[in-house]
Amino acid sequence: MSPVGFVLRAHGTSGVPVQVTIGPDGFVANSEMDNYAAHVRLTEYLQERQADGGKALELVALIRAIHARIAWIAEHGSELSDPMRWQEFLALYSPRLPFDAADLIVC
Repeated sequence: MSPVGFVLRAHGTSGVPVQVTIGPDGFVANSEMDNYAAHVRLTEYLQERQADGGKALELVALIRAIHARIAWIAEHGSELSDPMRWQEFLALYSPRLPFDAADLIVC
């Protein structure tokens, strides 16, 4: 894993030591940049995604399958005995997402 937030021994353009963050993509940000804090957070995020071993991609596939199933239920609702029950179940089954279960239900 790349070092995050180590203090560089060399001096920046201002003549004082600068803090440097190196992202897993090789991008180097330093504390003299106006948006350094954002780059530090992005580096942390990228490292977390890299460390999850592809779990994020599995979640994306699962979420897409849930959306497809909910859409199918909405399309065939008149043929099913209790379509809302299954839509709600699938919405609740979905992993923690940046939206509520109600956002997944097709009315």
